[in-house]
Amino acid sequence: MSGYRSTYSVVSNVKLLNSQNQKSISAVKREVGLVSIPIFEFGIFFGIDMEYNPIDTWTLTGPVHANSMIYVEPSKTLTFSGKVTTTKTILHDRSPGDPVNRTAATIIYKAGRTEGVKSLKLPMGVANSPANLRGIVEIPPVAELATSPMGRQRYYNKADLVILVSDSKVVATSGAYNNFAVTIP
Repeated sequence: MSGYRSTYSVVSNVKLLNSQNQKSISAVKREVGLVSIPIFEFGIFFGIDMEYNPIDTWTLTGPVHANSMIYVEPSKTLTFSGKVTTTKTILHDRSPGDPVNRTAATIIYKAGRTEGVKSLKLPMGVANSPANLRGIVEIPPVAELATSPMGRQRYYNKADLVILVSDSKVVATSGAYNNFAVTIP
């Protein structure tokens, strides 16, 4: 997994102005590190409970993270090539609401798994609700401005090329940077 790291130094110096000893100075320095991890670094990212139960042998590449429970009960061997993390617990069982009974198969964690990690929050400018997390990959509503807090997060508004596929046609245009003005044949 890769990310972008920025380090900032904050320094504050204090000196008494009416002191006879003008050389007396106090200082405080604090280093602050911020890391930004693109969401597409993950093989799977869930803001809520994750249930993953493939019916065939499956190898999932890339890191996996859930900001809640992870339920895994595959029917055949499931291999996680990347690290698996969750804020809660990983259960080798079906989710409480899953009505399907299956015989559990082997689960392999090649890069390990860690439970109880800190929640990963997307810096969206709006709440990290399941609807907003899904919304960043959806086409924006007609009345939403690209400059609104949610509009700035939508990948649709960040794309240089937009390709819309429907049952009857495919339409390609330039992106929001020029108001989708150029149709690409």
